[in-house]
Amino acid sequence: MQLLSEREKKARTLQFHPNRNLILGLNHVGKSTLTKQIFETLGAAPMGKLEGWDNATIALLTAIVDDKEFYFMKQFSNRAIFNSQGELVASTGRLGEWAKIFGKFMDFNLVLSDKSEKIAQADTACMFLPFYINQDGGWSGIWHTFSGLSRFRNPAKGIVEYFSQVVPPQFYVAKAEFETEQRAVQSIDGDIRILNRTRERLSKSLEVVGPQLTPEGFEAEISDLVRQLTVLNAQQESYRAESVSLQESLASADHQIAITTDALKKYKEDFAYLVQPSHDELICPTCGAQHEESFLSTLSFAEDARALAEMLLRLQETRTNLSLRVNQCLAKRELLGKEYTDLQAVLETRRGELKFSDVIKSMGSGVARIAFDQEDRDLEKSRSGHLTRSHEFEQQMKVLRNPKRRKAIKAAFQEHYQTARTKLNLNPKDVSKLQVSSRPDISGSGGPREVLAYYAALWWVSRSPEFGSPFSVPIIVDCPAQSGQDAVNLPAMLHFISTGLPPDAQVFVTYEADVAEKFDARISLTVPYSLLLESEYAENAEFLLPKLQALQKALLEKSQANRSLLNI
Repeated sequence: MQLLSEREKKARTLQFHPNRNLILGLNHVGKSTLTKQIFETLGAAPMGKLEGWDNATIALLTAIVDDKEFYFMKQFSNRAIFNSQGELVASTGRLGEWAKIFGKFMDFNLVLSDKSEKIAQADTACMFLPFYINQDGGWSGIWHTFSGLSRFRNPAKGIVEYFSQVVPPQFYVAKAEFETEQRAVQSIDGDIRILNRTRERLSKSLEVVGPQLTPEGFEAEISDLVRQLTVLNAQQESYRAESVSLQESLASADHQIAITTDALKKYKEDFAYLVQPSHDELICPTCGAQHEESFLSTLSFAEDARALAEMLLRLQETRTNLSLRVNQCLAKRELLGKEYTDLQAVLETRRGELKFSDVIKSMGSGVARIAFDQEDRDLEKSRSGHLTRSHEFEQQMKVLRNPKRRKAIKAAFQEHYQTARTKLNLNPKDVSKLQVSSRPDISGSGGPREVLAYYAALWWVSRSPEFGSPFSVPIIVDCPAQSGQDAVNLPAMLHFISTGLPPDAQVFVTYEADVAEKFDARISLTVPYSLLLESEYAENAEFLLPKLQALQKALLEKSQANRSLLNI
């Protein structure tokens, strides 16, 4: 990291190690300023203002991207990317444009919905959100790390799931496109409702008399009449088929009623015979078999007769309902037949004589009808297209949302989280229901340790080769001495940061004093209120100012080109 203030004639070069870095020094020596300048240079604005800092300071961050060295430069809102040969790769003076440049350069393809429900490219702050615990709010239970994130709708969940690979990056692209198509359908539905209300109101004030006399109007009316006749004919056929089916059911019910009535009549005759004075024997008149007369036999016979009587009642109720439905069906079919006949009569009026007033009215209504019909067709066509694309994106989301993958990542996250909690002297608890995006919110001295355990689990999962995360983002922990950590728990936090994080990660931690824990580089800041030094100005100016001039020249040429286009 190289920083230079032309106003103060001061500068500073700071060399970082690719693994563990300890930035140490007492209060007000610039530890947080240094970490914030890293993010500011890349386009993210951390929470908290820098008191007494020269806003015109030139910053140049050297970083390795895909095994290649690049320079990221920033002054005010102007930013640029240079390759290792010092050639300008991209430049801009607008933060919104920088978000697109940075996202494309890093292949950071996360998209989110903003507050106006439009798809927006996730900016630099989104890329670093899960990897920075800042001193100004980062140790609390909320994502209070970078400013500007409020323009997105619930960004933290999508960002965390993106880096933990709970769902792959393509899911968020499909999700954003799906939501866009859904909003388009809702907008068109609103337009269709307005169109229908307008058509209805206009039809009351502009009466349609007879056929339309302009060729377009006449064609529109004929098409409309034919369409209505086709619909009516289909409805008539439907009612005809339904009435035939109902009449068949009615005939079947009549037949069943006749059989049941005859059987019940015979049961009554037989029962009348049985209730006569006792018989010595009962002889079947059909087969001649002899039966003993008993009370149970008579009772069973009476029960059969009762069941037959109940069946007859149900059959009669069914017949009544069927008869009612048949009559309703025939009445509707008759009414449709009348409408069909009336429409046919309207269709034939084109052969009759028309009055001049009818001609004038028909011309006006014809133009209106053509306009409404065309708009209606256009809206329906557009709506159909949006629905088709919406369905395609929805299917993509279902394919990309792999339950087995989510379960495996969740299990790995919970395992790392539980391990970290143990190393940070936190009481055991059930984490089986904890989600990857469930940031802890615990008060007291245990809160910062719980937050660190959560971040650590997230960092392990985001760098796991098993899940194929696309990035290896540096981790910055700004001052773990939070909420009164005692002589036991503070060393535990420092030891965990030194040994308990992914071994291949580049880690920055700020602290007030040197520690016994192993760090690959120790950057000691000693001058109060002066991160920059006069002794390093000349060397840094020689390296930085030519690149600043290249940036300014590129922005000037771009501005002149834009003005030329406007003049044309």
